[in-house]
Amino acid sequence: MDDQINSSQLHPNQITQHSCHQIDSEGDDDDDDHNTLHLDSQTDVNPAVSSESQPSNIFNGDEPTLGMLFQSETQAYDYYNAYAKSAGFSIRRSKMVMRKDKTITRRVFCCSKEGFRCKHPRGDPMKPRPLTRTGCKARLGIHLQAGKYIVNEFLQQHNHPLARPSEAHMLRSQRKNQDPQAFNIDDILSYLGEETGAPQDLNLLEGDSNNYLQRWCYEVLKKAQEDKKKIRELSAELQRERRQSATYREQLHMVLKEMEDHTNHLSKQVESIVYNVKELEPRGSKECS
Repeated sequence: MDDQINSSQLHPNQITQHSCHQIDSEGDDDDDDHNTLHLDSQTDVNPAVSSESQPSNIFNGDEPTLGMLFQSETQAYDYYNAYAKSAGFSIRRSKMVMRKDKTITRRVFCCSKEGFRCKHPRGDPMKPRPLTRTGCKARLGIHLQAGKYIVNEFLQQHNHPLARPSEAHMLRSQRKNQDPQAFNIDDILSYLGEETGAPQDLNLLEGDSNNYLQRWCYEVLKKAQEDKKKIRELSAELQRERRQSATYREQLHMVLKEMEDHTNHLSKQVESIVYNVKELEPRGSKECS
């Protein structure tokens, strides 16, 4: 069993002829690295796990050990991330082995300072960012065995300073609290601080509230600017419609005036004709007599 746990090598017969799909993992802005091997879908990587082993669900303050079991890859990540917070470093997903059916059979979680930054393909940038990779070897490796993930590799040593507990919440992998947690967080912190007498020990710190408040204010201002832009556009369109309406009203007034003038002219002509006819009637009667 120990030989199976400590082994980190794949049997050559378990790797298909599909080429490995590798993605550069040195970008400082990436949370996860994906260096993937595809396996046949009909076999597990290792023999069955002993029924005496129980999955590890919640981080209890103990550092990971070889042979620990997890129900899923995500559960293993959460456990190692909780351990990383207590130790003062950030983690990310690194290499993995995946079957054709997308089942992950091996995964490595590494320190965020693992590896080194690759050189830029177009040369040195004008404003280079500070180097954050130190080639740290700290990691946690798991592999799928009998439907559960077992820890088969754990390297604890770091080659860089670790964050203090008061700074741990600022680490990248720790800054993934959902926004709903930030609602009324100041009131919650204040109340819990009074109840426990130790607000500094709470998982949700004031920094998280401030960060959420900044994001919320940014979204509100952004929406206000968008609404203001829409109002300006609608106002401009309304002004155009009003100008067009005034033009149409003026044109209609001119047409009506022309019609009125024409009607008056016709009326005068009719009156003139009637008058002439009346004058001709007496003359005609005299001539007949």
